Amino acid sequence: MNISFRRFRFVAVFLAAVFFAPILQSTPIDGIAQYIEPQENYTFQSISVPSGNFVLATIEGKETFMLDSQDKSVNDSTLINKIFIEKIYKNADFNSAIELLEIHALNFNRSRDPEEKLCRQYTGTDRFNCTDHDSCLASCYSVPVCTLMIAAEGFLPAISNWSALVYQLDGNFTSLRNQIPQISDSGSSSSARSQISSITSLASLVKGTILLKKMYEGGFEFCPISNYNATSLLEADSLLSTLSENLKALSGVGARTNSLLSNMEERMNYIEERDEKYRVLSSKILSTRQFLSSDADASLLCINSTEIISQLEDLKNFTSEMQDLGKEKKYKEMFNKENEFDSLASGLNATIQDNDDICKEMKENLKIIETKVKTLESMCSANESFQIRAAGIREELDSIGYSVGRTMNEDEVPEMLGRMSQLQDETDSLIVEITLLNQQAQNTTQSNATGNTTQVKPPEGNNICPIPFALLALALYLCRK
Repeated sequence: MNISFRRFRFVAVFLAAVFFAPILQSTPIDGIAQYIEPQENYTFQSISVPSGNFVLATIEGKETFMLDSQDKSVNDSTLINKIFIEKIYKNADFNSAIELLEIHALNFNRSRDPEEKLCRQYTGTDRFNCTDHDSCLASCYSVPVCTLMIAAEGFLPAISNWSALVYQLDGNFTSLRNQIPQISDSGSSSSARSQISSITSLASLVKGTILLKKMYEGGFEFCPISNYNATSLLEADSLLSTLSENLKALSGVGARTNSLLSNMEERMNYIEERDEKYRVLSSKILSTRQFLSSDADASLLCINSTEIISQLEDLKNFTSEMQDLGKEKKYKEMFNKENEFDSLASGLNATIQDNDDICKEMKENLKIIETKVKTLESMCSANESFQIRAAGIREELDSIGYSVGRTMNEDEVPEMLGRMSQLQDETDSLIVEITLLNQQAQNTTQSNATGNTTQVKPPEGNNICPIPFALLALALYLCRK
């Protein structure tokens, strides 16, 4: 029983350690949590280099923070540069690559020894340098087997050619050995590749010299053909090609460091300004919504516009959406919607203005018609026929005035404007008719005063309007036209 209990307790402790330990440990985000918003994507890359252990934080696809082992931001550009450079070398497995290059170079050089050493002994070039005719002759005479061949046509030049190529091969190999420890970037890697290419070409030329060629190929077949380790050269070239490609990133380290520091500064400044920007934007969208809601309500009292209702609903919903983003601390998403909010607000404001302009036009038309109808009524107060017609105009005007005074549906507006236009035309027409009749009566009176016995009697009951009213009516009519 005790054994079972101990075993259970051990399993429980083990599971707790496995599943809950990570929760208790700090994570890199602890050092920069205030700089990351909930909706943003971020990644952390651990970097272990000779300078220490670091974490590279990338936010929204931009390298933004370099954190040290204490989760504190690294601000020193020199250190960041060094970290990136060390990371590039580590990714390229640089030290191992250089060691392997040395091995490949030595393997090739060792493969030269057996055949080239024998040939030097056969030609005497191991005793004397063969640099011109006399020195090559002395070298050959120092070895009995070579002396036997010295009279053969072209033999001495063959020794000279072989010796010169081998000498070049020695020089190129020495240069390669000196270059390998100096490799540090893509350029120096490419330079070493060029040296290997030269060595490969020279090795091929050495093997093809007349001194080594078979007699049936036109050669002297005096020395054994060199069995160079071409595989080592190929592997060294391949290794340098990969190294050159991997080290290309070194040229961009400075720009990368500057970009990281710039992104870090931009984000820190943004956080410093964010709260104030959020306060200002929140106040703006709320006040704008309230202002336009008030204007829309007032405008809808005159003409019930479905477009205003729809746009106002869209603005209210969009405002609520932005406010929700702010409450969720998704500030960047909220800020990015400001232009769209401005566009919605501007569109609604323009629609309200258009609606108000139509309403204003109808009310102004109503005032003009009211003035004309009063003039008409004063001109024909004593004429029953004109009074009846004027009363009909007054009744229509009152009906229009009632309609304008209440809330109209937008589909009623065209008809209302048509009725106003028709009523104004009818009023102007009657005023002109009365004015002309009064003018005719005045002319008749003036004619009687000059002795004309013929009198033209105006219609019974006609009240002759005063001249000022007649002229006013005529002027109003002409202006209307």
